[in-house]
Amino acid sequence: MRRSPATNTYAEEKPPGWELTAHILLSMAAAALLLAAAVTALILKFMDRRLRARRLADLPAVLPPLDAIEKVMFRLIGAGFALLTLALLTGFVFVTDLWDQHLQHKTILSCIAWVIFGVLLVGRIRYGWRGRPRCRGH
Repeated sequence: MRRSPATNTYAEEKPPGWELTAHILLSMAAAALLLAAAVTALILKFMDRRLRARRLADLPAVLPPLDAIEKVMFRLIGAGFALLTLALLTGFVFVTDLWDQHLQHKTILSCIAWVIFGVLLVGRIRYGWRGRPRCRGH
């Protein structure tokens, strides 16, 4: 409840509509998938360093091959990218005033992330980016 100072009465706050709920759920799901992809990338980097240093005894035997982990990582990125796209679309459709609601920083950072993940996916699909050069940015 919110108190109205002019009339000294209380007004009921409306619960958020389905639009905002959908936007929040899509955003949280996208963030979860992209976080899982980041953790997968760290595992890939760790395994690659161990293999290149010939420290195979340090690697757990239950880990799958690097190619399989990389494939999983890009599937996570693809699913996260799709959900981030939907989250951005629902945000753009249902936001009434970007400046008044103080959402500029979230919108700008989300769009930058969308572009980065989009470039990464296009590079993987069109140019076959994979392996170490992808990790180092070459």
